[in-house]
This record gives sequence, C-alpha cells and structure tokens, in this order.
Amino acid sequence: MEPQITDYYNEIPNGVNVIDKMNKELDDVREEHKEEIKKLKKIYSSIIEDVFQYFRDEPDNEIMKNIFKLDTYNSQFVFKCSGCECIADERDILYEDLPDYLSYFSDSNTENKLCYECFNNGYTEFFNEIIYEHFNIECIHTVYTNEHTGNSDLGILLILLHIANSESKDKYNDLIKLLENYEELTYDWDGPPGIRYPSNQKEEMEEDNFIINFKKILKEICGNSALISNSRNSNYYRFLRSILSEADLDPNVSNDVIFNELIRCWKCWTR
Repeated sequence: MEPQITDYYNEIPNGVNVIDKMNKELDDVREEHKEEIKKLKKIYSSIIEDVFQYFRDEPDNEIMKNIFKLDTYNSQFVFKCSGCECIADERDILYEDLPDYLSYFSDSNTENKLCYECFNNGYTEFFNEIIYEHFNIECIHTVYTNEHTGNSDLGILLILLHIANSESKDKYNDLIKLLENYEELTYDWDGPPGIRYPSNQKEEMEEDNFIINFKKILKEICGNSALISNSRNSNYYRFLRSILSEADLDPNVSNDVIFNELIRCWKCWTR
C-alpha cells in the first residue's frame, strides 16, 4: 500500500465521501425496488380481486375461504347473502345513494343480511286507499315499502303522515328550524349529498345533539313515542333527516300537499 499524506486541514475523515456515495447508491436502489414492489402489490391485488369476483357464486370454495382471511375481504361488508347465497360485496355502500339499504344493513344481524339486489327486490306497493282511509289524505304517488326492513318503512310512513297532519304549527316550525340549523354545519364528506356522516369527534357530538332534539320534536309531533324508538340506529334518523331536508316544507299549505312532498322525497331515496 502506497503511503498517504494525512490531511490535517480537512475536518472530514478519509473515506467519508466514499461512504456517502455508497449510501446514496443504496438509497437509489431501495427507491427503485420500492416502486417495483408497489407495482407488484397492485398487480397482486388486481389478481386477487379478479379471483374473488370469479368465485363469488361459490362461497364455500377453498380459494374463497383463503381470500376471506385477507384484511381487504375480512369485512362486515363482504358476506354471504341469505337470499341468493352468493358472496355480497357492499364495501362501497357508504359512498352510494342507498340510505334505505344502509339503514337496513345497520339493523340486520350478520347471519341474515341480504345483498342490495335481494333487498331491492323486497319492495311492494303500499295501498294508498289505506292512507286515505286512516288519515284522510289523498296520495298522488305510488308508495313502496320493503318487506325486509321489518317495521322501519311503515314507521317512516307513519311519521311522515303525522308531520303532514300536525296541528301544532309551532312544533312544525321548530322542526324546520332544527333541520336548517343542522344543514349549516359543514362536513368534509364526499358521499351522497343528502347523507352526511361525522368524520371527527366534534361532528359526532353535533350529530348526537341533533338526533336527541330531532327525536324530541318528532315525539311531540307524532304524539306516539313508540314510533321514535331508542332502539333505532343512527342511520335510521339520518335517513329521516335526509327525507325532511330534501322536502320543501311550507306550514301554510294543505296537509295533502305537505304529505305528497314528503313522499316525493322519500321515493328519491328508495323506489
């Protein structure tokens, strides 16, 4: 080895520059591999999704059982439909205009959930003659209720009828004011325009407070606390709020006009 002159004027020890260059080369290689790994993961995810879609009609297939162990598919929104017995994939349910299905989904137990297609096939016409006979209101719309929602749809229908028939203009105005105040709250939500979900603790508290006051006014209007049950999940009251917020509520028009406006908005979210 040839003798070297020691550079006492350089604060950086010999070899440091070489080490720095080697570290930079290592970082470049790592970054290059990182991009390759990302591409491979994307290809892998795409293949798994294709296999998942291919075997959705075979829930007991061994391949599907292994797929269900993956985090992406180990979800409450991926399940065996109790109707058609296929594998339902409702992972995008929060981002679609399906408040009726979302409310049903939240209420259903794991064993008896239906996919959206089977749920949607459960709508049947509700006879307008019954509405006229019991409430003396002429309904110009065809009303549909879903047999899979238990009594939820019937409960909503009765609440809308009570609101339309409300004799207390003060309570009616209180309801309108509450909805208007809640509409002024700003949520960073990219889902359906009428269905909003809190994204942080502050918004959760605001929504909880709204639902408490919402239920209180509805109980006073309906005169029947059984219709406004504490056992209902938040999505049920979000659904109701969406219907009422969408409606052009005017306390100065007839009961028939109010009810038909409410039904029109209900049908926007269901069938």
